[in-house]
Amino acid sequence: MAPALLGGLLPLHGATPRETFTVSKEWEGSASHITCRSYSSPVTTYKKHIYLVYADPDLAMVIKKKTPHGTTTSTTIMTGMTDDTHNGPSMGIDREGYIHVVGDMHNKSWQYWVSNKSEDISAFTQVAPGDIRCIPDDGITYPCFFNDNNGVLFVSYRHVLVWNHGGDPGARGAGIARYNESGKTWTALGGTNYSPPFTAPLRTFFWNNSGAVNTRSAATGSYQPYKPRIIFDRNNGMHVSLVVGDNTSTNYGGSPKFTHVIYAYSPDGGNTFRKADGTPISALPITLNNADVVAGPAFAKSIGFFSYTSAIGLASDGNPMVMIPTEGSTNYLSIWSPSAGWSAPRAMTTSYRAQLVTDGDGVLTSVSNGLVRSFDGMQTSRTYAEIDARGGFTPFDHFHLRQTNQIRFANLTSDNTLRVWTVEFSGTGPPPPKARASNNAIVP
Repeated sequence: MAPALLGGLLPLHGATPRETFTVSKEWEGSASHITCRSYSSPVTTYKKHIYLVYADPDLAMVIKKKTPHGTTTSTTIMTGMTDDTHNGPSMGIDREGYIHVVGDMHNKSWQYWVSNKSEDISAFTQVAPGDIRCIPDDGITYPCFFNDNNGVLFVSYRHVLVWNHGGDPGARGAGIARYNESGKTWTALGGTNYSPPFTAPLRTFFWNNSGAVNTRSAATGSYQPYKPRIIFDRNNGMHVSLVVGDNTSTNYGGSPKFTHVIYAYSPDGGNTFRKADGTPISALPITLNNADVVAGPAFAKSIGFFSYTSAIGLASDGNPMVMIPTEGSTNYLSIWSPSAGWSAPRAMTTSYRAQLVTDGDGVLTSVSNGLVRSFDGMQTSRTYAEIDARGGFTPFDHFHLRQTNQIRFANLTSDNTLRVWTVEFSGTGPPPPKARASNNAIVP
């Protein structure tokens, strides 16, 4: 790790204890504005080596690897990326150490590469659509990789269910796929139990027969953000949040309006799903008819509607909490409890599609023009303005968080400077989150 650049002892307020911290800048350089987006996974750590994928100023897709001793190498995977903010690259690493990279896709077929050797960025092979090893589905946008506690690799994305109806409500779905190292293949999660006004028997995780209003279509437009966020608890249960636009009954007018934030839980790696209270969702894909709605149209309208990308974490008692995104200066947080269900949204000191993670002690961390920490679900918090994190897009390294209980993230500033930061905290925190039983109830 690089030498610490700054540190301090900050007096934190309320239930938030005092923490010491050190900050290390792992890498800094210029990048295109299409890189390091709110949906992407550009940075991950595997066996203490840091991997970063990004679009450089000339729109070449570049991957870097930094060893624990500080040696950095890089490889160009492709050149000529399209200058489109939907096209930022994402990366994931499977249980055998092979590096998976995707990018340059906005309603396009998969652009997907896998490293030729484990833990080696020197050469990649492109896996074309139609190859049994390619990720399923087509018309891909917003891909992001996640790993469970055992290292199993997942990818989420929006996909087009049927091309010749691409502008119709319900034409897009939210996809999640799981990787199998033994066969080098992917399995799409979800189901086909839905009835769009066209034949589209593709497996999908979430579907809704609507879309958000936009200026290029009628009131029931086809546009959906569909960026599933995924985390895993100590039982390796999967928690998912998602933003949806539903305008089938009300024309809210204007450009895209997003009306629902939903949640789902899977105890078995995505084979089945249920609500936060353990109620099974018997038919897949999830729809608004059977979804666990964290926040809906009434609250959305009261704050000017939701933004594109939610975020999800776990409170210190193991219960899920979902960040409700807005386009303004304040995001909101809702926490589920057995007694009250989803709480009334609580204002957070983060803005503009900021992301959120919670560590093994239930501490919430978010980044938006400074790093924000809370030990009590945003009843109290502290903004670490000393930590140089500017701009609205700060994807976290979830693999590093799980391995070390510390924070690593990528940050793209308004002048297109891309940095990777490691922040290490120490101090007195609350007890670790309790585990969840298979029925999603809290274990005493």
